[in-house]
Amino acid sequence: MFLPYRSLHVAGWLDTSAGSCDMIRAHDFREHLFPSLPQGIDPAQIVEKLKTPADGEPAVLTPDEEWISMKSLKDPGQLTRENVYRALTEVVDAIMKAVRESRPSISLHYNSAGLRTSEQRAKQQDYLPDICLTSGSKQASGWTDIQTFGELHVGDTTRKDSQDTCANVLNSINRCMASDPRRRFLHAFAMEKTSMRFFYCDRRHLIASDAIDLNNLKASRRLDVFVHFFLSMIYADPTARGFDPTIVLVDGSQQYDITVHCRNGGTRVYRTLEVLARPQPTQLGSRPVWKVIEIKDGKAAGKPVVLKDMWSRHGWPLEGDTLQEVRTANRPAGYRSVDSSFPSVECYGYVLLDPKRGKVDCLYNRFFDYYWGMRLGYTRAETALVHHRIVYTEVCKALKDEISLKIIFRSLAQVSLALRDLHVAGWVHRDLSTGNVLLTANGDTLLADLELAKKMHDGSKEGKVGTLPFIAIEAELQEYIHTDDCEEYPELMRKYPDEQAKFNEYLEEIRSNEAKKCTTSAQDSGFQEEYSYFRYNALHDVESLWWMAVYFILKREIVDESAVDDQTLVVSSAAQQSYSVAVFHGDDIPFKAHTLFHDEGFTKTMKTIPDRWSAVVERLNVLRRELVKRYVLQETDVAAIDHTCADGLHELFKSTFEEIAAMKDLQGMVVRRFMHVAVDDVVEKRDDGDEESAEEEGDLDEDSEDHAEHDDDGAENNEEEIDADDDANEYVQAEDNEKDDEEPLRATGPNDTSMPSSQIMKRPRSESTGTDDSSYCPKRGKLEG
Repeated sequence: MFLPYRSLHVAGWLDTSAGSCDMIRAHDFREHLFPSLPQGIDPAQIVEKLKTPADGEPAVLTPDEEWISMKSLKDPGQLTRENVYRALTEVVDAIMKAVRESRPSISLHYNSAGLRTSEQRAKQQDYLPDICLTSGSKQASGWTDIQTFGELHVGDTTRKDSQDTCANVLNSINRCMASDPRRRFLHAFAMEKTSMRFFYCDRRHLIASDAIDLNNLKASRRLDVFVHFFLSMIYADPTARGFDPTIVLVDGSQQYDITVHCRNGGTRVYRTLEVLARPQPTQLGSRPVWKVIEIKDGKAAGKPVVLKDMWSRHGWPLEGDTLQEVRTANRPAGYRSVDSSFPSVECYGYVLLDPKRGKVDCLYNRFFDYYWGMRLGYTRAETALVHHRIVYTEVCKALKDEISLKIIFRSLAQVSLALRDLHVAGWVHRDLSTGNVLLTANGDTLLADLELAKKMHDGSKEGKVGTLPFIAIEAELQEYIHTDDCEEYPELMRKYPDEQAKFNEYLEEIRSNEAKKCTTSAQDSGFQEEYSYFRYNALHDVESLWWMAVYFILKREIVDESAVDDQTLVVSSAAQQSYSVAVFHGDDIPFKAHTLFHDEGFTKTMKTIPDRWSAVVERLNVLRRELVKRYVLQETDVAAIDHTCADGLHELFKSTFEEIAAMKDLQGMVVRRFMHVAVDDVVEKRDDGDEESAEEEGDLDEDSEDHAEHDDDGAENNEEEIDADDDANEYVQAEDNEKDDEEPLRATGPNDTSMPSSQIMKRPRSESTGTDDSSYCPKRGKLEG
């Protein structure tokens, strides 16, 4: 991989309907982001050959450095997509002839049937870009055949047209990165008439160059940049162009052979059998999870296992190391075995691009500068993302894919014990979600995905971390909100003054009557150091577990298993759908806090659920009140909070979930996604009596893995059915039958973006990466999309 020797500097931003990206000068793009060329190919020499062709060879450039094949495109009547492609093909052929090396088997292809607008591509899953550079002479049949690609626009180049062309590039980049696991990073280009700009994307950056006018190259002195780009795409080594040398596409199939460099030495090769978890195209930082089988001597050996490919912050322990340390941690005498709580590891290790030299695959912060290095004290290495893999022996099903309510709550009960095992060892999970709980074939429940787990008192700074629907409120705010000096809580609860007054009385009652019963202290735990910043603790894991239980009741329809496919059966109200989105996918954190911390808020939210499940709601309310009480008690002295702060809650959650699983009414009942919007229109009633369309004020978080779609018409609120809260009705839930609900909000220290707590009362969002790059606070950690 070609690494920069100095930092990039942003020259502007490129905003499109598909997201935004940083923009830099074309010369900087060439210096820092073009793949390195093999020895013997000098772009400057190639440019001179193009300017002065040998005797008998036709000229391709005018004295003014204009491409002869593109001069005709100045005539509006000649400016068609086919002519632009034909002219570009002639230019690329001329560049390859000038190299005078053995000509590679690479060719440009035009996709005449390509979809034109970004809106069309958003609805079509199997499209290909306008121009593809492929190996061989055949037209690309899929993303794995493409070396690089470009998008065309030849109409009037208005600002909207330009944005739409760039949006097509960004959509194609996302699709390519999600469809081809060999891609570590890639390059692309956009052509608007005879102007071209370049794009670069890896697992953390999305960067564009400023535009180059191909008919004015002499004045802009960018002929060498244009030539260098195509030389790099044609002649550079595949690894330098972003292909992972440890993943090989099996000929004639969609299977891959993946090499795992084991932590204890040696290598093992696994062949993919099935994708168990596929990332959404908009989540560049996510990687697939495969069911694989080991390959020995060219043949399959052993039983299928699970391979997970991931990127994490430089300096963080590998998940395999964490699991080993958690399993071997000291626990009280007679404590139960933890083997049934966590998955077993077959092998794991870093991805080595050059095993002989031990070169680990890393992605550095290309905008590392004075602010990071001198002011914040980070080194370039500390801002890197590191590539690694882990292989589990158990092939499981994620809890999010389970539909039986009995099995769901029985599994949540086992998760309570797994969390206790983790907390007793002094660790916190920090990313509990329905996708990280695995169900084995023999009925066991495993707590997985510990790549973000950490020791509670490791002394490191915290950052926002978790999966959006289930992240603890304090973890998202990065603030203890039950302390007297909390800066966020008054702002958090300003919408609910009446409920807050009652809640304050409840807090004072707890503090005065039960503060002495607090089971932890700085002296008892042996932890004396005072922390002036927020630390993730065991209570936040328990809160995430509670949100998971609420999720299956509020965000799903409960039906008899015989009616799970009956789309005519309506069992959820518009109020339930809108409230579920407000809690789990809205960008208004106060509403979620209102549901957890206020009795009235919880009652209003859960009142949208059919009365048949009131017994389940009552038990969840008991857990909620005990959790809030424990928060208040522990935060009377935040320096004394240690890994025992949730002691007793694990057993309470376990027994309560088992009680719910054994309920007679739940036997034979399953959950399913909302089939459709139950009512045609939902309006928001303001305090001043005005009514406003939910479409104007509400907005789903479209960065979630379940891109819940808006219903343009909304759904009308039925006041006779429920006294719905004013703030919930600005969210509208529509069909979400095909995609996953979880939105990862991964913290990776100084790697990506984060926002200080004072700025995240609205959840950070970005349509391209799932993060908000507009502002960040490195000391609080970074978000990885």
